[in-house]
Amino acid sequence: MNRHQYGNLAVQLNQQQVQPRVEQPNRKEPVSPYGIPIDEKLLYLLSVIVIVCISGFILSRYALISQMNYEVEGMKVAINETQEQNSSLKLKVDELSKRERILKIAQEELGMTSNNSTVRVLKP
Repeated sequence: MNRHQYGNLAVQLNQQQVQPRVEQPNRKEPVSPYGIPIDEKLLYLLSVIVIVCISGFILSRYALISQMNYEVEGMKVAINETQEQNSSLKLKVDELSKRERILKIAQEELGMTSNNSTVRVLKP
């Protein structure tokens, strides 16, 4: 088209609007050069932190339980030793409280004599 033919500005604007538009191809979102977006990185980091905290809590509980089990086993050993000492002390008490032994010590060491008419037996 000739420039002299359409000298009116209104016609030129009309002409510009009539021109077919060239469609631009769909633009793709720009890919980050860093790979994973920051939001996902923060989500992954938060997930890892939560998992580590939970596993640490669980492991601390297992450690506490095993410590308590060791203490219980130690108490059982101490109870068994105490029961053995008690049984040996009972045998010793039975041996030392025999009537013949007491009578022998009373006569030989303390110089006591027995008078059968005045012997009284006390029952516990």
